[in-house]
Amino acid sequence: MKTNNQEINRRTFIKSASTCAFCLGTGSIFTGLSRDIFADEYQLNANNELIVDKSVFASADENILIKHTDSKFPISLKSIGDDQYLALSMKCPHQGGKAEWNKDHYVCTTHGARFAETGEVIRGPTTNNLTSFPVNVIDSKIHIKIE
Repeated sequence: MKTNNQEINRRTFIKSASTCAFCLGTGSIFTGLSRDIFADEYQLNANNELIVDKSVFASADENILIKHTDSKFPISLKSIGDDQYLALSMKCPHQGGKAEWNKDHYVCTTHGARFAETGEVIRGPTTNNLTSFPVNVIDSKIHIKIE
């Protein structure tokens, strides 16, 4: 293959591809630690509680996004201390845009509102915090009451 009158050999191609793969693979370093969990990693009980095992957290600073099948928006679950967790709706209260975790705060992808890791507004256009859900820990399980 030739570009700009230079031949790209196999070694150069593999080196470039490896660099790109490394950058893509380390993207979570730049956007904060976050991973999604789906229906096979949580339970929904008769009391309308999502139940997640504490073992889903690989590290204390990890942000878990629960892709709840009955909701368009995921729920962020974050450890805030010894056996204390915070669960927030990722629905921005401004106009229903999706909020995402970004290093140490949440950002609405629609209009750029910013929220602290506790869900409190840092910058508008919204004046309302992200909706939080009651959380209880029973043994090794985290119970999130979905209202």
